[in-house]
Amino acid sequence: MKAAWRIGGFVVMLVVMAAGGYGLVRMMRPAGHGGGHDGGHDGGHAAGVQESGLRWLREAYGLDEGTWVKIEALHEGYYPVCGEMCGRIERANAKVSELMRGTDRMTPELEEALREAERTHADCRAALLRHVFEVAALMPPEKARRYLDEMGPRLVEEGRHADEVMTSGRGR
Repeated sequence: MKAAWRIGGFVVMLVVMAAGGYGLVRMMRPAGHGGGHDGGHDGGHAAGVQESGLRWLREAYGLDEGTWVKIEALHEGYYPVCGEMCGRIERANAKVSELMRGTDRMTPELEEALREAERTHADCRAALLRHVFEVAALMPPEKARRYLDEMGPRLVEEGRHADEVMTSGRGR
């Protein structure tokens, strides 16, 4: 019975993380981004949220105009990757939920769906960390080190979403 509770807790955690990531991507999408379920509605607010967070990034790390333009473009390019990853997590979690509704015990199919959800989450975290390293690579070395020292642990230890980390900048 203990294993069933752990699996149930893991499933709940995956669903919450996927929903949070999906919501953040939708909320942070710049105006006219398109895609998603909202068809770009409320893009003005989303663009404002993204802009203020990215403004923080620029100010906190004292980025010059040339570096800033590159980071802004890189961040914009990350949205499709993030959206695709959120979709994969959402689908993997939906499969786990569907299989759980159809049984009263652990099945090989449910175990495999859980493993796939875990692999999908790991893929998402890897994409997210690649993005953080790509942003850091555009910064001067001393600023890149500070950025990695501040952002890396927040992503890994707290399981936070890249957009939340990059645009909040409000610390722990």
